[in-house]
Amino acid sequence: MRLSDCPIGSKARIANLSIPDSGHRHRLMDLGWLPGTEVTVVRRAPFGDPIIVRLRGFQMGIRFKDAQYVEMDDTCRLEAESARHVELEPPESRP
Repeated sequence: MRLSDCPIGSKARIANLSIPDSGHRHRLMDLGWLPGTEVTVVRRAPFGDPIIVRLRGFQMGIRFKDAQYVEMDDTCRLEAESARHVELEPPESRP
């Protein structure tokens, strides 16, 4: 699976960077894009480019065309819905 295929809110680990331009690949590796690093897809721009991800404690945008070269080692797992939403008590149950 590729990073570009992961839905918003999903997590996966980087398996390989297959970016053809070695300079660009090394730059991403310098920024922490290393095999085994967990990546969370935070959001996408309105037309899908760039993709905002969280890795190693910071958020970063990556172009869609570059995300197509980031191979993930497992399927992208969605975070639990309960972690993203706070349930409120219905008004009747409040004192």
